[in-house]
Amino acid sequence: RPVTETEKDEPLVQAVVAAYQDVTGKEAVYDGVPGATDGTFLMSQKNIPVVVTGSGVREVPHQYDEWVDIDQLMETTRIYALAILRYLKGEI
Repeated sequence: RPVTETEKDEPLVQAVVAAYQDVTGKEAVYDGVPGATDGTFLMSQKNIPVVVTGSGVREVPHQYDEWVDIDQLMETTRIYALAILRYLKGEI
């Protein structure tokens, strides 16, 4: 799969970063992730911007014993919801 990169000034990135900071009180970390997501197809085939973020330990996905902490899942859900609202309202 092709590598994806979304610029920091992309409105989607800004919405996710603002939501992350509001929910966690921490600065966002810009970093790559191992493995692949469906975002590679969205970016390479349709030029749709991609932000990969979520709960859990980044080396755990797609393992036979994959798991995520419920508190982290709830925090990520709040981040997604707030990011979506900010993006759709243009509050970035």
